[in-house]
Amino acid sequence: MKSVVLAALLIISASLAGCLSEDEEETEDTEQPVLYGEIFWNQDGEGIIYQNDTGVEVRTLTENCEWGGDEIDGYCTIEWSGNINGITIEIEIKDNGEFYDYCVYFDSQSFCAELHLIDGGLVAITLTDNGEEKVCQVSSNTIGAPPADYAEKGYLAESASDWHSEFEEFVEDSEDAAIKLGCESIDYHPSYQDENDSDGNSEDCGETQEFASDENNSSFFVIEANPNPDSPGMKCFTKYVDVFGLGVYAESGLSDAQVLHAAAVLAELLDNDEDGVIDDQILFSRLENMSAIVPMFNSEEPDDSPALEDFMNNYNGNGVSAVLFADEVDPDQPMVWGSDATIEEIMHTINHIGHVYVYPDAFGLQPDSSLLSAAMDEARGGQFQSPPDNYPEDAWYHYDDTTCDYECMAIEYIYWAQVSNMDILNDTVTCDEIANEWEPCSKELLESMDVLIYALITDPQYHLPQNAPDGEYNPQTAEDDTEE
Repeated sequence: MKSVVLAALLIISASLAGCLSEDEEETEDTEQPVLYGEIFWNQDGEGIIYQNDTGVEVRTLTENCEWGGDEIDGYCTIEWSGNINGITIEIEIKDNGEFYDYCVYFDSQSFCAELHLIDGGLVAITLTDNGEEKVCQVSSNTIGAPPADYAEKGYLAESASDWHSEFEEFVEDSEDAAIKLGCESIDYHPSYQDENDSDGNSEDCGETQEFASDENNSSFFVIEANPNPDSPGMKCFTKYVDVFGLGVYAESGLSDAQVLHAAAVLAELLDNDEDGVIDDQILFSRLENMSAIVPMFNSEEPDDSPALEDFMNNYNGNGVSAVLFADEVDPDQPMVWGSDATIEEIMHTINHIGHVYVYPDAFGLQPDSSLLSAAMDEARGGQFQSPPDNYPEDAWYHYDDTTCDYECMAIEYIYWAQVSNMDILNDTVTCDEIANEWEPCSKELLESMDVLIYALITDPQYHLPQNAPDGEYNPQTAEDDTEE
């Protein structure tokens, strides 16, 4: 079942003052939990406190609050309020008697859910992107915080086994209440797996090498061993790079240089001006809470890639939109079309998992749903649910892959527009090679030929990257500037 991570992705604001005080006492004669002032823990070990029209994200205290929060009252917390990166965030909680309407507003966008209190916690109900299917998830304010070393959200730390078992029991106990609220089931898909339960994750990883860093491991990032081999679909990866908390996972057949190249491109797209600060914190929090990752495999053939076979059969998360294979990652020819597909696949993941969700009116993928869909219909000379036999003569985007539906076409379209805007395609050979699919191969052509998409991807409110990555992430912090 597809996961939709709930409101905690975007909601954090205000101070913890009064929220975590040990002086607060529960009212013994209250049969159901109150919404305000309690910590509700979700299946990923993250907590949220609702109070009036604010929210505070909390996590179990880890050393230095390494995930980016501040230590307050024995928890790691993060506060989002007011204006962040030029985006004004407002939160509205309305008591409707039977449930709470919960909405987050940021600029012209919004995200809403129904919060229904149940015995032991709450059920949050949202709708899928098409507005047809309900997604129901639960969180509990009666289960204590996860163990203090539960630092990787969504994965089973050794000491968190009992906590996950208790949460799973809470999910089972909550099913009847959720069904009465109109849910077909509870969306419960913990992205961990007890090492004793290997029925669904039994692929042989073959003769994979042990992790070993080589002489190429000399960039801003550091290659480490796979920190989550017990998580479904992840056991055959041998290399890992942490990029602002997001993970690049690679199989043993990829060189350190290839893995570091992918990590650098991911970083450059998220921090495009390389000032050491994520350009769009709202987008990043969506990626972080979806546990977005960049998987890298030896080959497109499962027989030659044990990690691919394991991943395809067992991965149960929603943090992947595209993957990379060894023969399409070339650090020596960064961003060269036909040689290095790193930017394309990573951009697909950021756009599909991030922008589409965070800015649906701008980047929604359904027909007639967004500025993106309107621009694509004009670029293709009409609204086609699948590729036509022949595109109109005045179309400049004429993708002809019959396996690619409208949403797929939209994701490909925004990729073409972004790399054209970055002038990555601006050479005669590349323009000729891609002309059967995409015509405005330079920034100048894009601006004149596709006015709608150019205006969208350069609109500063969406913080899309404007500079072409080069595979070398070298952030210049304020401290660096001072020293200069």
